[in-house]
Amino acid sequence: MAETLIPLDVEHAKGIIQLSQAVGWSFDLADAKTLLAAGHAFGVIDDKNELIATATAIHYDRRLASLGMVIVHPDHQKKSLGKRVTKACLQSLQTNQSMICVATEAGFPLYKKLGFEPLHMIYKYTTNHVMAPKERIFRPFKEEDIKPMIELDAKATGSNRSDFLKKRFKQAEKVLVKYDANGQIIAYGAAIQGEHMRVIGPIVAKTQQDFCVLVQELAVDAKTPMRIDVPTDRYHNELVTIGFTIDATPWMMGYGRSDSPYEENYHYALAAQAYG
Repeated sequence: MAETLIPLDVEHAKGIIQLSQAVGWSFDLADAKTLLAAGHAFGVIDDKNELIATATAIHYDRRLASLGMVIVHPDHQKKSLGKRVTKACLQSLQTNQSMICVATEAGFPLYKKLGFEPLHMIYKYTTNHVMAPKERIFRPFKEEDIKPMIELDAKATGSNRSDFLKKRFKQAEKVLVKYDANGQIIAYGAAIQGEHMRVIGPIVAKTQQDFCVLVQELAVDAKTPMRIDVPTDRYHNELVTIGFTIDATPWMMGYGRSDSPYEENYHYALAAQAYG
């Protein structure tokens, strides 16, 4: 059986949806298109031209990239296809560019063999309902907010994610911002509404209080289940109080780096596990 490694583009989005459904993941078409448009994507097709394995590498800037959407069809596992597409993503890295990924339990041994090291846990929370905030302190973003939002994000993540963030904001159901009395941006957040799930993130805030209220404002009117992924457990009590429960604690892993990309002085939620 011929199995061929190929680059992927947005024309392969529907194939990715079918593949993700085969492993029980809940990607929708908009998510797949964002991933394909934002980075380098690779897949393996079989002799029927069907997609049987995928991986994506989003290159945020020359310093940092994120590995995601590593999927192998259940009928084609144990063939080193996950290794094959992941190595293709690693080969797309530039000199001195590191890579992060959120590892599933099944993926952890593969990433470890390929040179990734565990950095810290990611805390995945889910809920069907969130307590409403006592007051609304954020406003919808405007076009002129994008530049300061990207600058704030860069301070929190250590990388310039401007291309990715612009694509993610276009996909978002809500994007909210807050400025201080001096006109300096101090928080932003986005909520992505999928067919079956609302993803809360990315979020960057200078204070924990703003972070927690922003989660509420982004989540409060959702008609579907919700999830949020955070790189620390310091929000656990607040998230549980407003309705979330801890669902999983996968590892954030790093290739070519031994430290977290996230600045401790900022409060942060991932865009999703596929994005970091």
